[in-house]
Amino acid sequence: MLAEQAYAELVLPKPSLGRSPDLAKGDPAQGGRAYTVVNLWTRYFSDPAGWVPTSKTVKLRGVFATVTATPSALLFDPGDGNAAVSCPGPGRPWRESDGFDPPGAGECGYQYRKVEAKPITGTESISWSVTWIGSAGAGGTFAGLTTSASSDFLVEQIQIVVKR
Repeated sequence: MLAEQAYAELVLPKPSLGRSPDLAKGDPAQGGRAYTVVNLWTRYFSDPAGWVPTSKTVKLRGVFATVTATPSALLFDPGDGNAAVSCPGPGRPWRESDGFDPPGAGECGYQYRKVEAKPITGTESISWSVTWIGSAGAGGTFAGLTTSASSDFLVEQIQIVVKR
C-alpha cells in the first residue's frame, strides 16, 4: 500500500525539448517560427540533469516503501505521421564538428524527408522504468511511466545559390 502511494506521488521531470536547429532561433521569413531542414539530421535531446533516477519514499509507523523511476529511453515523435524514434540516453546538442553526418554514439536524431506545408508538432518523451522496495526487503516493479513535452515548428527546404 505504501509503495502504491509513493508511485502515485512520484513527480518526474519532462524532457527539456532540446533540438538542433535550436527552437529559440526561428526563421525570420516565417515570423521567427522555429524550424528544421528537410533531408538534414534534426538532433533532439533533453537536459542530462533531468536524466537521473528519481525516488519517492512514503513512511508510516516505522515502515516505508521507496519507489524509484529510472529513465530508459528518449523518444521523439516527429509529428509528420512517421513512427517515433528512440534513443537510449538524453542525447546531446549538435556541434559544429558533427557537420551533416548522421547522429553518432550518444546522439539522437531524425531526418525529415519532405517539406511540410504547415507547422507540425514534435513530441519528446522520456520513458521511465519503475521499481520499489520496502523496509521489510520486499520489492517489485510498477508499470513504466512517460513524461512528454511538445513544440510546433516548420520543416523547410534550404535554397543554395552558387555564384561563379
